Amino acid sequence: DILFFNNIYTLQGEGEIPLSNLVGELMAGEDIQVCDPIDGVVMRREGKLVAGNVPDAINLDELESPILSGILDDFLKPPFKPMLSSSRGCPFKCKYCVMGIDNNKIRSFPIAVTKKEMTYIASKYAKWPHLETFIIDDNFGIFKQDVEIAKHIAHTFQQLGYPALIYYYVNKSPTPSTRKVATILRDQQNHYCMSLQTDNKESLEAVGRRNMSDEKLKDTIEWIKSNELEPMTELIYPLPFETKESFHLLLEKCVEYGFRRVAISVLQLLDGAILNRRDIRKLYGFKTRHRLFMANYGIIDGEDTFTCESEEVVVSTDTFSFDDFMDIRCASFMFYAVYMLSFQYPFFQELKLSQIKILDFIDAFFNPNIKFTWPEKYLSFLSDFKKSINDELFESEDDLYNQVREQYLINNCKTLAPTKINFSYAIRLIYEEKDWIPDVFINILNQLTSNGHVHQNNFKALIDFYYTGLIDKSTDVNNPPNFDVKYDLKSWMNSQMIEPINKYKLDHPTTQNFFIPSDLKKQISSFNQQNEHLNGYDYHYALMQSIKVHNLFWQIA
Repeated sequence: DILFFNNIYTLQGEGEIPLSNLVGELMAGEDIQVCDPIDGVVMRREGKLVAGNVPDAINLDELESPILSGILDDFLKPPFKPMLSSSRGCPFKCKYCVMGIDNNKIRSFPIAVTKKEMTYIASKYAKWPHLETFIIDDNFGIFKQDVEIAKHIAHTFQQLGYPALIYYYVNKSPTPSTRKVATILRDQQNHYCMSLQTDNKESLEAVGRRNMSDEKLKDTIEWIKSNELEPMTELIYPLPFETKESFHLLLEKCVEYGFRRVAISVLQLLDGAILNRRDIRKLYGFKTRHRLFMANYGIIDGEDTFTCESEEVVVSTDTFSFDDFMDIRCASFMFYAVYMLSFQYPFFQELKLSQIKILDFIDAFFNPNIKFTWPEKYLSFLSDFKKSINDELFESEDDLYNQVREQYLINNCKTLAPTKINFSYAIRLIYEEKDWIPDVFINILNQLTSNGHVHQNNFKALIDFYYTGLIDKSTDVNNPPNFDVKYDLKSWMNSQMIEPINKYKLDHPTTQNFFIPSDLKKQISSFNQQNEHLNGYDYHYALMQSIKVHNLFWQIA
């Protein structure tokens, strides 16, 4: 949507042609309110919608590259991160999404152009290897030519030192080309994502999805691990027919099957998505709230107009209560901290190997037993988090708009920190709450096991190991720490932690040494040069955003 002269114009399909048609009419001096309908543009006149013809899909061979033309040079430098597009379109018709809704054939840009764009971007960012490149294709790897693009990206990194980090999204079902792409680029992106979204059969049918069989899923996870990649999945709640119990089973399945990363999102009702149709919302009993999207707000048109961007999220359905929503909201945060940001991951892996359900541990963490005395900082953390996840939800867009506007004006018309609750509270857990976490974790462990003291030393050692290897503001990359330990940690980690650590216990304690690879040293050095003014929480927040999270640990020598 574009705002011109107090009217909103919606562009249909791909934006280049509709926008140029609209701007062309304006530059020609046409009165938009009385001229003929404009192809690709929908506008409101006297309370009615007026639409032009929908343009055909663009021939991507005919589009000039905005990157190679130089018009984006002002944005190809910090703090901006570059984006690369090699194709358009999505073959899937998921009803919560809009990417495949236009029915256009999936098309690729000329491979020569894409390769030149990557080289151009790399030449601009070679001094900042800690900044990642985003490949914004809906399904990178779906074309055979993507293998050649991947080889070029890897070659560019070898020649120019960039991109050291990339992020791309692959086809939900592995194919020979997506597998080749993933192995070629594993040094730049070390995970392979297979999005499940849900495992509830009724939910899958309702949203137009079909997941691979459990047997194929297990085989693919094993292939991912055997190729030194990390299996990842994405989940959405609450989809139609989902229940708290069915989603719990899905979370337990993700842990049991060995997904190293689990990203969980709340269902958003996107403009144009089938699930956002009025009859569909009513059919499934959707109840929604509005929340601010990032820090996208401010004043436009001088001092006259305040605008902010929000998203509408489903907080209950006919089968999923608001209390269920809040319980899963807490669980999804801890999954994010552990499985996306690696917070105490060895500890939680040992929980699994000790037959302790991680969801039971998480529930006990967020609902501390009142029979025990708990650290005040721990209780304060829980109180802060629960208040934040409640306060981010607004009954209406107007309520959200009014509060954000008031806060913006109080802050002298400066944007506040983005409302990334999962990320910000995970940073607190990882870096700011170290003093109470060991005792709280061990106390919860004892509550969940009848013979908890038998396991205590194993779990305490893993907690200490995590904090010893964590890279933070004080880290001297040329002075590795040492860690006295009673376990063969290197062998345990190399085995992908598939057996309890007690099986790797040594007869005599040893000193574990660490190191940081040279490429990671360059990334940390680059980051520190750009962010030397930051300290404490602000430093760690920026660090986690800039450098691949799983790299922020000393590696075992």
